[in-house]
Amino acid sequence: MDLDQSRWFFAETAAHDHPVTQLVAQAMEAGTLRKSDPVLVSSQLLALVKNFYFWPKFFLDKQTEAPGLMEGCVAMFMAHYRSDK
Repeated sequence: MDLDQSRWFFAETAAHDHPVTQLVAQAMEAGTLRKSDPVLVSSQLLALVKNFYFWPKFFLDKQTEAPGLMEGCVAMFMAHYRSDK
């Protein structure tokens, strides 16, 4: 894969992250998540999820099957970003 293809690939995958960014921004506005940069925050959440579910399937054709893994990702995210309201 050359540099242009890599840039295209990551721009394309980032475009699909927008709904999560919107959801995070709405949760911040509602006071559920503490205020921060919604793009950065959603990128952190998606990095957790993609690391275990997207990348192994995309690159290795392996499906991650670990009970409680997604719940752990969300719990870690929420422990850091949950609003203290």
